[in-house]
Amino acid sequence: MRGNLRRFVSLRVETWLTLIFFLASWSIFCQNFIVRDFSADFYLREDGYFDVVEVYDVEFLRERRGILRVIQTNYDFIDEQGARTKRRIKISNIEVPDYKFDTGSYLGRKYNDKITIKIGDENLYIIGDKRYEIRYRVDNAFLYNEDTIQFYWNVKTDGWPTDFENIRFRVFSPEGVLLNSDNTFVYSGSRGTSTPTEDFNLSYTSNVLEAESVDGYISKPNHSLTVLVNLPPGSIAKASPTVPFFGEYGWTLLITVILGSFYALWQRYGKDDDLPATTSYYPPKKMDPAMAGYLINDRSDQNDLVSLIPHWGSQGLIRMEEIESKGWFSSKDNKIIKLNELPETATEYEKKIFDELFSGTYADEGSEANEVLVSKLKNKFYTTMSKASSKLKKSSRVYYDKQSIRVRGILYVVLVIGGIGLALLS
Repeated sequence: MRGNLRRFVSLRVETWLTLIFFLASWSIFCQNFIVRDFSADFYLREDGYFDVVEVYDVEFLRERRGILRVIQTNYDFIDEQGARTKRRIKISNIEVPDYKFDTGSYLGRKYNDKITIKIGDENLYIIGDKRYEIRYRVDNAFLYNEDTIQFYWNVKTDGWPTDFENIRFRVFSPEGVLLNSDNTFVYSGSRGTSTPTEDFNLSYTSNVLEAESVDGYISKPNHSLTVLVNLPPGSIAKASPTVPFFGEYGWTLLITVILGSFYALWQRYGKDDDLPATTSYYPPKKMDPAMAGYLINDRSDQNDLVSLIPHWGSQGLIRMEEIESKGWFSSKDNKIIKLNELPETATEYEKKIFDELFSGTYADEGSEANEVLVSKLKNKFYTTMSKASSKLKKSSRVYYDKQSIRVRGILYVVLVIGGIGLALLS
């Protein structure tokens, strides 16, 4: 009985050990990659921002396209009065030397609480060892208190889906600001850890803090690494309160001003007065139907120009004949016959169409140049119609108010300036 019990216990232990070994191996394998070495340099600038250089030595265990670097841009923090508030930082000057990368759309970066830097080529899979260097600038991130200015930053976030085996980082304060164990603190481990870490060796040289993880240290996926540096008042310039606001919401304000200006100009120059509706079957005197059609909807199309055909017919300039089909598989056709030339007072777009019609290009074999088969115009005459349409649009300018044309030109300039402003705000 005791022998059977021992064998049963031994079997259960072996089963659990095998399962634990399998799960551990499976967990490592599912990470897809491991960061064998990671280093980061932080350059704190007197002007109120800091520059970051990160270097990742990555070993890909399975084929992947690259890595994702996620940077949080919206934080909760305690202000000088002790109230909890939100702080949105700005990430700019992003560079990833020697690699393709994408940071998403401008509006996406504005509305999301983070920026995701996708590094790699979607058409290229990689495996083995790779080194990535990421550079970027951070604005509006320093915390200003009455007696200190704080640089508080996650060197490594807890969002990475893999292990970091070796970590080093350096913080460079402005010239004349000394760093030591009294004003620098490093925290590692699970989120919320408030006790300074013993997993890193710290050293100081004038205005530089250097930190390196101890042998055997591994930062797990749910662990973060944070550095806190307390700087003396006045060492880092504080941006004007209006600058972060305009940088965050200025593009919205600019769009609102542009749309409001458009509406005001439309009310003054573009809005048509209400007129009683009258029925008229003919265009105004000295205006052909093509021009009337254009002015109705402020748009040129082929129907406007085709309306010249019956118009010329009513003037005795052309005549149309229907041609019966000549066989089982043929269809009816129409022939346009020129009776007289256009008058000298004809418009440029009329002359363009009329002269091209009766140039002989579209006449049937054996027919004279003053006869045109409509079937010959298919897939050939559209270039002439396009040129005539441009001439029609140009000729219509005399019917528009000069003040409205001038205002339209001003609006184009405003649009260009507004576009440049939005680009600068990005």
